[in-house]
Amino acid sequence: MTSDMTSSRSLPLVFLYISVSWLCITGYRRIIGTKKRRLLLPPGPPGKPIIGNALDIPVHNAWHKASQWAKQYGDIVYVDAVGQPIVYLNSFEVTQDLLEKRSSIYSDRGDAPMLKDLVGFDWNFAFMPHGDEWRAHRKIFHQNFNFKAVAAFQPSQRKHVHFMMRDMYEAPSQFYNHIKRLSIAIIMDAIYGLEIQRENDPYIKIADEALEYLTEAATPGAFLVDVFPSLKLVPEWFPGAGFKTKAKKWRVPVTKLATEPFNAAKRAFEAGKINTSLTYSWLDKLSRHPDEEYRKGMEKAISNVGGTAYVGGFETTSSTLAFFILAMMTHPGVQKRAHAELDHVVGSKRMPEYSDLANLPYLNAIYKEVLRWRPVVPLGVPHRATQDDMYKGMLIPKGCIILCNQWLMLRNEKAYGPDPDTFNPERFLKPGVPDPIAAFGFGRRICPGRYLADNTILMAIVSTLHLFDIVPKANAKEVHFTTGFLLHPKPFECDIRLRGSEALNLLETLERD
Repeated sequence: MTSDMTSSRSLPLVFLYISVSWLCITGYRRIIGTKKRRLLLPPGPPGKPIIGNALDIPVHNAWHKASQWAKQYGDIVYVDAVGQPIVYLNSFEVTQDLLEKRSSIYSDRGDAPMLKDLVGFDWNFAFMPHGDEWRAHRKIFHQNFNFKAVAAFQPSQRKHVHFMMRDMYEAPSQFYNHIKRLSIAIIMDAIYGLEIQRENDPYIKIADEALEYLTEAATPGAFLVDVFPSLKLVPEWFPGAGFKTKAKKWRVPVTKLATEPFNAAKRAFEAGKINTSLTYSWLDKLSRHPDEEYRKGMEKAISNVGGTAYVGGFETTSSTLAFFILAMMTHPGVQKRAHAELDHVVGSKRMPEYSDLANLPYLNAIYKEVLRWRPVVPLGVPHRATQDDMYKGMLIPKGCIILCNQWLMLRNEKAYGPDPDTFNPERFLKPGVPDPIAAFGFGRRICPGRYLADNTILMAIVSTLHLFDIVPKANAKEVHFTTGFLLHPKPFECDIRLRGSEALNLLETLERD
């Protein structure tokens, strides 16, 4: 009897011993496993307890810090921001291996609570997670903006470039506004069949505001809510929740990007105003579909796709052309050679045509060098790994944010030659020099509007140099640049002058509004 009682009393102790032993063994294995995983991670700067490298990642000019780390740690650099793993890819070859060859793993986007949930950029398929919704949006876009399809937009692009040439002549000091007008006018015409105003256009104002907010909201580390997503649930009045007030204000123009031009185009369609825009074509096809739910869903997708082209085309075109003006202003020798090529191929009696571009290698090299010299998104739009991946003995963990250091890739001296910070189009006239495709991103997430952008920017470059000299303005202020997610020069001064009387004669023949 006593023995049985002693035995029964011992059972809880045995169970406790077994449980504690199991917890110790499991904990030990996890610690060992975690240490092993850490040993497999790519090299990177040492972090601090809990916060990791959060204080090491700058909000401004982050590509410069990433490039410094690359010199010390190599092509793949790992950092940790309060538990969020981040990997910088610093070479074209490594980025191709991962984002192109293993695109099934690396085509996702991060959560970005500030940008998507609060500011409302979740409709932009450039920021959508990889999945059916993204694929459907991408398909609509690709059908109309692939390499062959964009040829249909050339008459509109040529027309609006000519409008810009007249504006440059009449108000050269307002060149930045003319560039913005060109960028928006082509999108509004091609996608929506809408004309924009020469001054104080509301669509330009919407895009300007939205891009300013996008630049800040998408900058990694700019908002604590991106590190602690649950903060998006706190009320605006809560101490430290100023980001909620900002997001509420920013959401207004961001929503208008996707809705206002589409709604205007839809009203025109319903009023029977026929045009050649993509929205008209889409709505015309949908109007004959019997399923109302399908029509509503497709209208939403078309609105989103149009808004994505609206904001993406505006930023890429306007920023690249602004950098082109800056480069010409500071490199008179480049202009002189470009003028000589244009005079030889095009002559002084007509404007350049798209058919001339294949015979203008130096002008093409100028465009490529602008893309290489100043990429608009220096660290790219972040990708995210959807599973653990081993690459050359290194572990890239599931959920890791992937940043492509386009800035550094486009300064690779083995690919592009010496003095990478120098603007030198001649580097692209040498055999074997790769095109600066990294400026448009990688893998399934490469910029789908790049062919439209190529045609717009190239025609603007050759037309501008055909008619004008771009020179520094006396006593002009120093040029400053944005430092966040997007890179572009802030408004600066220069003199834009006609090349001569023959250029004036050409201007008088151009189409007008």
